[in-house]
Amino acid sequence: MDVGTTAIAVVGEAGRIGIGIGIGIAVALGTRDAEDRGTKHTELEALHMVRTLVPMVLAIVLTAIGLLHFIWAFSYWPMKDAITFTKTFAGTFDGKMPPAPITLLVGLALIGGAVLTLMVNESLPAIGPEWLRLVGMYGLMVVLLVRGLGGYFMNSGAAVEFQQLNTVLYSPLCVVLGSLGGIVAVAASRR
Repeated sequence: MDVGTTAIAVVGEAGRIGIGIGIGIAVALGTRDAEDRGTKHTELEALHMVRTLVPMVLAIVLTAIGLLHFIWAFSYWPMKDAITFTKTFAGTFDGKMPPAPITLLVGLALIGGAVLTLMVNESLPAIGPEWLRLVGMYGLMVVLLVRGLGGYFMNSGAAVEFQQLNTVLYSPLCVVLGSLGGIVAVAASRR
């Protein structure tokens, strides 16, 4: 499977996840219209999805991307060489890989975001005060949304390979992940 096919598959999956975002936001914000129409069961199912499926999907995707960064700190996999790697993932033409410590920190931050998501969702034992975990969750949401929405400005002057994947995969995925993070944060705030 080539990079383009993989990108299309991931965006398709992100779209399917996005279908539930509207329902999740409505429930997380406390909308009770569904109950007024006698569909309390549907609302409870949506709430269950917000409190279980959304955090798990977010944590799994963040962990996977974090693990990729650990691999990329020492390798240009899945590309054949450093020039192809940097054109595709960094948008640069020089073939100079990002410094390993920075790449490892990004990977650690992504996995930390996954762990935070599971702590906020009470799937893992919590560390620290609840308010700090919520601030961290909202911070994660903001960082992902800024990367996703601001990512389109990164296309200027970048390699064509990066521009294509950033437009189709990287930025939309960050927006979806940021939205999921927001759903988790708002749902936890409403408990």
